[in-house]
Amino acid sequence: MALLAIVMGSAEPLVPITHLTSAQTSANSIPLTNPRFYNSEPLSDPFTGGESLAAPTNVELPILMYHHVGELPYNADTIRRGLTVSTANFETQMRFLWEKGYKTVSLGTLLTALQGREGLPSQAIILTFDDGYKDNFQNAYPILKRYGFTATFFVIARYIGRPEYLSQEDIREMVTGGMFVEAHGLTHIDLTTIPPAALPKEILEARQNIEAYTGQQVRFFSYPSGRYNETIIKVLRENNFWGAVTTHYGRQHSLDDAFQLKRIRVSGSDSLATFAAKLGGR
Repeated sequence: MALLAIVMGSAEPLVPITHLTSAQTSANSIPLTNPRFYNSEPLSDPFTGGESLAAPTNVELPILMYHHVGELPYNADTIRRGLTVSTANFETQMRFLWEKGYKTVSLGTLLTALQGREGLPSQAIILTFDDGYKDNFQNAYPILKRYGFTATFFVIARYIGRPEYLSQEDIREMVTGGMFVEAHGLTHIDLTTIPPAALPKEILEARQNIEAYTGQQVRFFSYPSGRYNETIIKVLRENNFWGAVTTHYGRQHSLDDAFQLKRIRVSGSDSLATFAAKLGGR
């Protein structure tokens, strides 16, 4: 079966976050942008562009997975409670990362590191958000900016602009602010339940829609409901995606697993001690 392919141009760089000097912040204040901010994007396709500096390598790095950030609705069920981190707890978690010297990097930087083409800073971490909820913009984004962190938001393309979901304007502002927006499917349907012929629409139409809003290439995918198989991976590979994240737990990554990247789920019930333990692989 011939699969739809999209020919992409070269990536445009994201707008960088401006660093504040130490003179612009007091000793007891948190800088509006983190001096430890680290953002080094690949300039070309990590699978075809440039030469490796060393042999492919394995990397140990936590990729955190969030959903909602905010207060629970009065009728929240068990699932919603698990998916919602309060704004106060999220602030506490980001401050903890900042104080411990964690530096956010992108999924693209991880891929080039796995190839041996680029090093990672010590205490590197990736922050991800699934589904594209409005509270990501209202609550999480200002806190991320305050600490100088970047994050990747996996959005459901057809939900953009719906109540409780990110709008086009939200997405554009976050991208301008240094965030990354990637694909979480067109409709969030479990891709393992649809015919292979329907996969390109769910994956590639989602990418086209998001790119139209952001002006940035979509190179990464988050599997709806965490469900995937080799057929889905094949479609992603053949259409120039660089990788995909799963809901499987872990912090060890290899180039062979670029389309099965593991993450660490942050739950609404996590205490700071639990959060710290998860970062440490426990």
